[in-house]
Amino acid sequence: MLSSSTLAFIAFVTFATAVGAQLSLSGLVDAVANSSVLSALAPSYDYVIIGGGSAGLALAARLSEDATKTVLVLEAGSSPHLSDPGVQVPGLAGSTFGSSIDWNFVTAPQAGALGRSISWPRGKCLGGSTALNLMVLSRGTTAEYNAWNSLGNTGWSWSSLLPFFKKAERVTPPTTNSAGLPATFSPGAHGTTGPVASSWPPYLSPQFVGFFTSMLASLIPPALDFSSGSECGVSWTPSTIDPVSRTRVTSFSAYISPILSSRTNLLIVTNALGTQINWAGQTSAGLAIAGGVSRSRSSPLALQALSQFATGQGILTQGIDLIAYLSGSSLLNSSDEAIAKSLIQQPGGGTSAKQLAMERQLYLGNAPIIELLPTNVYFGATQAVANTSYISLAACLQHSFSRGSIHITSTDPTLPPSIDPNYLAHPADLFFLSKAAQLLRKLATSAAMQPFIDVETEPGPSVQTDAEWSAWVKQSVRTDYHPVGTAAMLPRSDGGVVSSKLVVYGTSNVRVVDASIFPLHVSAHPQSVVYAIAEKAATMIAAA
Repeated sequence: MLSSSTLAFIAFVTFATAVGAQLSLSGLVDAVANSSVLSALAPSYDYVIIGGGSAGLALAARLSEDATKTVLVLEAGSSPHLSDPGVQVPGLAGSTFGSSIDWNFVTAPQAGALGRSISWPRGKCLGGSTALNLMVLSRGTTAEYNAWNSLGNTGWSWSSLLPFFKKAERVTPPTTNSAGLPATFSPGAHGTTGPVASSWPPYLSPQFVGFFTSMLASLIPPALDFSSGSECGVSWTPSTIDPVSRTRVTSFSAYISPILSSRTNLLIVTNALGTQINWAGQTSAGLAIAGGVSRSRSSPLALQALSQFATGQGILTQGIDLIAYLSGSSLLNSSDEAIAKSLIQQPGGGTSAKQLAMERQLYLGNAPIIELLPTNVYFGATQAVANTSYISLAACLQHSFSRGSIHITSTDPTLPPSIDPNYLAHPADLFFLSKAAQLLRKLATSAAMQPFIDVETEPGPSVQTDAEWSAWVKQSVRTDYHPVGTAAMLPRSDGGVVSSKLVVYGTSNVRVVDASIFPLHVSAHPQSVVYAIAEKAATMIAAA
């Protein structure tokens, strides 16, 4: 089952153990450039991590804190590109989509999107998607994590995860910005000594201030700190941007770079695709034991053109500094909300009855259903006009009732999977996005936004009725880069893949540690959630 935020991956980080000899190598090694050196790899390691992405590198750093344990990371992509402006410069976020550090995944044709196939950027380098993403930090709500816990995942409530959110973070509190507008900040919700630096924007563009003002005028209230477990309302957001160097923070720069030269029990191999888990028999209880991992040496990809999500000059002024999360009661009038409550009762395929019931409960309990955000990027469905300034207003569905899937297409692990997010398969999703788009037009035409908008280019004034809005949503819907849930943490009887200890059912020592274990989506940009999962996983694994 794939749950997808829609506007709406998963870096599979599997874990296997094999106790054995000490490392003969440490540091960072490229499998293509150092093939002869790699022949000297130690025969076994205490921990083998497949995938050096957001969770994989955080997990590697924490597990290797125990000097008596050896850790090997296999990363299919390349080095962290520390000198690449597209990675390092926050204003160039998006410019690496479609590049050699992107897996360049594309979905199957989507019936709900008029048969279009949609690009799904995912990071293929050390740092994974933290090297490509838009750097936003938010966590979701208390109710959403308590829902995880209620689905049979003891120890995954908001209060259980909060210490791990804080352990990962090193926050710099917000101060005065260019607009003189304060950000809501709850010091007790943040960590101050973790590896992942976070900060608020020192500069707020006037059009973002206008959007903020227009939402307040529409009776959308200021939100509490988005890290506090309560997200309904509008607020400035922190990002993974180092407040001193003003550069992007990735899982590599945060967790690995400070310790790589001194951590002699840690070896990271790039351009090494994990191809197979090798099994070493069973436990007395009949559980499969992972005894090793096969890998192949991969060749670096050629640089490709930018995808549709990073066209034009807009990438030079990227910034997601302002976000509003709206519940159904905030988004809809009373008659529309009655329709929504009827729509969410319709069956949903590809998910357990308990998960679907919990999604309904979250909606009825006023969990955020839509995220609204302005960006200085052209996100239209057609081609941007050269030398033209754009602002895009995005509506991102946080709790989709549609469910998709990801499946292998071959026994060849180098071939891409078949990705079918099944966009807009459930009528509630189309309804919510259509209503959110109409709200965005209302905000765009407010007095506070008039100084910044000359003309609406998409969808344009011809779109007026509910049916026309729905048709336009089908024409323009795309990913907001936050799919989750293909290896859901649930009881096995409910279709789960991993237990609450993140162990794959039927095995004794294989774990999944990444966004694929989400049993339900959360109203958040998931990088902070993935870091918290990795921190919690490291604690559980070390104690096992």
